[in-house]
Amino acid sequence: MELGLFSIPGLRAPEFNDSAEWLNITGKIKLTDLKHRIIILDFWSYCCINCIHMLPILEQIEKKYSNKKVVVIGVHSPKFKTERNKENVIEAIKRYQIKHPVILDKNMKIWRSYGAEGWPTFVVIDPNGKIAAKFSGEISYKNFEEGLEKIIKKFNESNFSKTKFLPEFKKIHNKSFLRYPGKIDINKKTEDIVVSDSGNNRVIILDKSGKILYCVESNDKFFKINGKTRNSFNMPQGVCWINEDEVMVADTGNNVIKKINLESKVISIEAGTGELGRRLKINEEHIATNAKLSSPWDITFYKKELLITMSGSHQIVKYDMDSTISHFAGTGKEDLEDGTLNNSYFAQPSGVSVFKDMIYTADSESSSIRSISVKNNFVSTVVGAGLFVFGNRIGKLQDTLLQHPMGLCAVNNGIYIADTFNNSIKYINLRNDKSYQIISQNEKSVCNINDPECDTLGLFEPNDVKIYDNYLYICDTNNHLIRKYDIKKRILKTIEIEK
Repeated sequence: MELGLFSIPGLRAPEFNDSAEWLNITGKIKLTDLKHRIIILDFWSYCCINCIHMLPILEQIEKKYSNKKVVVIGVHSPKFKTERNKENVIEAIKRYQIKHPVILDKNMKIWRSYGAEGWPTFVVIDPNGKIAAKFSGEISYKNFEEGLEKIIKKFNESNFSKTKFLPEFKKIHNKSFLRYPGKIDINKKTEDIVVSDSGNNRVIILDKSGKILYCVESNDKFFKINGKTRNSFNMPQGVCWINEDEVMVADTGNNVIKKINLESKVISIEAGTGELGRRLKINEEHIATNAKLSSPWDITFYKKELLITMSGSHQIVKYDMDSTISHFAGTGKEDLEDGTLNNSYFAQPSGVSVFKDMIYTADSESSSIRSISVKNNFVSTVVGAGLFVFGNRIGKLQDTLLQHPMGLCAVNNGIYIADTFNNSIKYINLRNDKSYQIISQNEKSVCNINDPECDTLGLFEPNDVKIYDNYLYICDTNNHLIRKYDIKKRILKTIEIEK
């Protein structure tokens, strides 16, 4: 797509909503403060995988044009109710290490004034304050750069400011040991726990008491790298034990699947080239190390195959552990639609779990739980009604509402759900077709980490849940903690990590 394809010559860019809050900087910015510069407005929401894909490209643009010509401004326009919360957006800025100013467009006034139509939408404003281009969706760095160069060449050097745009950025500190832990798994033989410490770009392995056994990170002096690319972890998510000494990891930011061998101390790249891929066609198959993956988010084993939720392409793919990556379910269209494995639609699947011959996924953008019957080769919806239908309601399954769930754990006749944007854990009983609240911030004894009157620390955007020996193990992502919930006693505790 060429930048400028959606040119709107002569239309002056509307001024920002004066009452909107700014994040990542001190003070506020007006368009008049940015005269004689090219401005890129990035309309995004932190739930959106396509928006996340564009952040590194925007960072490249910022670095290339840091001389003065181009200024990037994020306009956070929320899809989900919880995304209107200032504290939640701040956490997203910290998690993705966003380095440009962000304006809170919580009532979507700026979105409407610019006619944004989807996430992400980009608006490019020329040095005269007029809209030069507008487009939605992902775009490559090459095309983005070429489009900007075309706009720059239309103006003389005298049209550009001679000074750099240097806002005062707020420094963000995080003193916790873990940083946005994403996914968790328990070794049923050793009872060891593996956690993807995604914000620190590493994988942590603990014993059941919380003592650190291994801390596998970038440039680790104890682990050798065996692979042709992407040696460091980059925002890893899904983790899965395959035996007592080996762990599979969805290295999400690098778009590869890795294996950690604790005995040989070797990290190997099993699948993916490191390049961001596209959706796989039906019957499409690739040698695993030649496959281009698209934000692999969660993984689990089913009959000697590794199932991978391809969050970026809205599909489930399978890795046969010998050589190939191939299509498993979903056309790649982002939506909620049931059907056969080859004609069903998913919407950013972010969690996967298996019980017997049933596969369950947390389909986050449609706020739904989907089931895949291997016997019937059919995808069904357990809970959920569409891309823009969400809430916080329990009871009969047809009435149940979730909000952007990202993790789940299937058990006999039931599913535990990390209902991420509702800061809760829910349970679906498949026998009586009802849902129940297990942990909720609505309880008086449970509150948010930022609440000064906090009595018992509640969950803050949990991304995963696993069950073992009558306990739920939870990645309490925005609290930077691993939690342990006693199902019988109904007590939620924090696992104290021994460094």
